[in-house]
Amino acid sequence: MAKRRRCCEAQQAMAKKSSKLASTSAPCFLPDDVVGEVLLHLPSRSLARFRSWERLISSPAFVESHHALAAAPKLAFAPTAPPHRWNLFEDHGVRCRECPRVIGPKACRGLLLLGQRCTRTYSVCNPSTGGRLRLPPCLTGYPYFHSCAGIGFDERAGVHKVAVIAAPIELEWATRCEVITIGDPAGWRAPAGEGSSSSMPAASFLVQNMDPVLANGCLHWALRGASRVPENDDDSAVLSLSLAAESFRRLPLPPFAKDDVRRCFMDDSKPYPAANPRKPGYIKGTTPTGPVLAELGGRLCMLRDLRHRHDMDGTFEVYRLDDYDSGAWSLSYRVDLAGHAAQRLMTTWFVVPLC
Repeated sequence: MAKRRRCCEAQQAMAKKSSKLASTSAPCFLPDDVVGEVLLHLPSRSLARFRSWERLISSPAFVESHHALAAAPKLAFAPTAPPHRWNLFEDHGVRCRECPRVIGPKACRGLLLLGQRCTRTYSVCNPSTGGRLRLPPCLTGYPYFHSCAGIGFDERAGVHKVAVIAAPIELEWATRCEVITIGDPAGWRAPAGEGSSSSMPAASFLVQNMDPVLANGCLHWALRGASRVPENDDDSAVLSLSLAAESFRRLPLPPFAKDDVRRCFMDDSKPYPAANPRKPGYIKGTTPTGPVLAELGGRLCMLRDLRHRHDMDGTFEVYRLDDYDSGAWSLSYRVDLAGHAAQRLMTTWFVVPLC
């Protein structure tokens, strides 16, 4: 009797052990909202491997949330490439020295614009996944051989757009602009905004040899009048292209710009006094000292470069555009150069604030 009891107890223990093992070996599925929360905190390179969640990862809501949680980028690109010109002859196979190159100092919501403007070809790259999309050739060709491009994100439509402005050989001809929406099979087209077209006044493309700056949902170009004495006031401004409305507008420069420009321009042939150690004698007024556009905290800013002013000490000032309608700017930062930093930065072509 006791033996039978022990046998039953052993069988019951075995049954409990088997049921426990079965319960622990069964797969445990996480709720979809928990899975989504986990995926939001993974880097883009890791997300590219999860094909089973491709629909979730590629959804606009997930992309927006992942971008909002992403850490601040630690990679920046210095805009040092020289001005580009398109090849005017088909048999001219020599490419630009720094072509292709990354356009712009920062990525736009994870995408970079690569350009080979001498051959009018552009592509969009995702450095996290390694994906690259080659854009179709621009419609504008000869006699438009100066070009300038930029990439931005249209918050209203939730799409990336690339805009290209082409300057003519002769100022009497109209400057042209073309826009392409990434993923749109229609390709390049004229800006769709009211009052905008593929043609603009020629004076509006007197831009500095720098890439446009993306801020407040617009691409911004500094016109050449910002870095030298302009022939008219329209050349001394900032050209802004709204990515949502696809329309252009001119923004006034901060009140300091014209005064600085005239001083630098009139001193082109005069070396600065060698008595000041911060301004060596070989540095002349021809070194670019005009204002430089930048984006800081999502706002359009302009850097006032006072390193080479003979009547002022080595200083940088950062002005922020407070209102588009009134064109009001305010001083946000001032950086005084001193010691070793001053000596090194005095020989720099130009300085661009990154963050």
